[in-house]
Amino acid sequence: MIKKHRFGHSDYRIKSTETVFQGFFKMTRTVLEHRLFAGGWSQPINARAFSAR
Repeated sequence: MIKKHRFGHSDYRIKSTETVFQGFFKMTRTVLEHRLFAGGWSQPINARAFSAR
């Protein structure tokens, strides 16, 4: 039987969130870490999100 992995809020950490642009659209930068299958935490990841208004 295959074990299904369930992920939740305890499997990632948001280190920071910042709005880098806000005008006709909004762009945010988020730095996060996530749990690794081998144990421990990943290196910080820089993610960006774009949203139109």
